[in-house]
Amino acid sequence: MKTKTGILVTLLLALVICIAPLSAFAAQPITITSVTVNDDATVDITWNNPNGGKVTVGSLVVDDGTAGNRIMAEFDVSGSSYTYRNLAPGLDYYLLVFPDVDLNNAGLELASIPEITRQFEDIYFDVQDANLTYFVTSGSNYSYNYAKNLTNDEIYDLLEKKEFWVKMDFNHVSFSYDQSFQSLTVVTSPTGYVTTSAVEITIPKYTTAFWQTMAYMNQAFADMYAATGEIPSGEYTVDFYLDGHFAGDSSFYIK
Repeated sequence: MKTKTGILVTLLLALVICIAPLSAFAAQPITITSVTVNDDATVDITWNNPNGGKVTVGSLVVDDGTAGNRIMAEFDVSGSSYTYRNLAPGLDYYLLVFPDVDLNNAGLELASIPEITRQFEDIYFDVQDANLTYFVTSGSNYSYNYAKNLTNDEIYDLLEKKEFWVKMDFNHVSFSYDQSFQSLTVVTSPTGYVTTSAVEITIPKYTTAFWQTMAYMNQAFADMYAATGEIPSGEYTVDFYLDGHFAGDSSFYIK
């Protein structure tokens, strides 16, 4: 990329990544050697790491910097290739590979993630709704409450005490055996902050409906607050994908 250096400098000045201070060893720059964007919104990358050892792989939504989006990182990645499964369809991302936490020697490339319009039709599957909930744990047990009546200030005050998750409810046909799928949940705030969760889900046999907690929100809310001085009020959209197909959407509101 012709503007690679300038973009990286901008990232270093404008973004905060929630990791430890830079490592002291004298690293050499990592070079991303290939980026393959697949039609299921996954992205395969390879790199050359002259330092040897494990690397950190990151991604960052391309925006104007006001929403609070930060580098999402996975540490201690072995080898010389990686597949992103947690990128939101229809958005542009900076992809990064760097030694330890040393952004100065990061390989950086831009990738446009395709929109997914293909409908999930492998089985009958219907997204009922999505709700913001907060969980209370007690040993191995837990309970949860809906956050519908909480204001944005009240949610912020509870971030250090409660775990906030997006809870999704589904209807589907019943099978005599478990069904497993790769899922992707994308939550977008009113201001454009994007958080995703990519996990394999299993639909238990002999069931016609179930729910899952699909996206952890505490860090996302903290990022939004740091960027704007508040957790944005309004509608948060939730898009849900299964095996690279669109399976439904919903939304929740924060006062």
